Amino acid sequence: LWIAHATPHYPLVEEDKWLEPYKDTIKDASRRLYAGSITHMDESIGRVVKALEKAKQLDNTLILFTSDNGGFEKYSSKIHYGGKYAHSKLGDNTPLRGWKGELYEGGVRVPAFVHWKGKLAPAVAPEAISMLDWYPTFAKLAGAEVPASAKIEGRDVWPILARAQQKPADPVLYWNVGNKQAVMSPASGLKLIVGAKQKDELYNLRKDPMETTNLAETNKSELDAMRIMLEMQRRGDPEK
Repeated sequence: LWIAHATPHYPLVEEDKWLEPYKDTIKDASRRLYAGSITHMDESIGRVVKALEKAKQLDNTLILFTSDNGGFEKYSSKIHYGGKYAHSKLGDNTPLRGWKGELYEGGVRVPAFVHWKGKLAPAVAPEAISMLDWYPTFAKLAGAEVPASAKIEGRDVWPILARAQQKPADPVLYWNVGNKQAVMSPASGLKLIVGAKQKDELYNLRKDPMETTNLAETNKSELDAMRIMLEMQRRGDPEK
């Protein structure tokens, strides 16, 4: 079962009952609306869990919760949705840099958790996991074969979730949003961001996860190596 909740995506509209818990604790109206929408989503997920319990399938179900991008800073439009909505403050990606639509960590690193009663113990997984990894992971757990014709790039990350001693190697991560691309090297922890109308940006995420210091000007050899890695990833893009 795949459920894609509309909240907390703009435009946000919530009944008073979802906003009431925050009337005395969150002064900003837009932020209060965001909190109410998160609470609404949480209640909806709880209904799914209760249904699994009622059907006696909770022990037989792996639950994955994840976002598709980082939080959105604010929203306003005079055209979309009849110009009726304006939100001055929505998500909060602190302490990471950037917002939804950007290739900084705040835009591409997302919260996620996996729950399987009786199969997974509480733990934190610091390893890099991509959206591409979930398909082969679910297929393996369900006993399904992934056809070679699919040419997938993801990995079975169950050993990471189960905190097994032997885990798959971290993948090269690649993003292409049209006018900008980025690549991250698991070996070095370096991340390169390039764009048609901006200077190259090179960050060491191990030492500088907030992406405050651009190393492109001072680390030429690393920059060249990351450019080569980026070009290799570009070759896998669909032809236009």
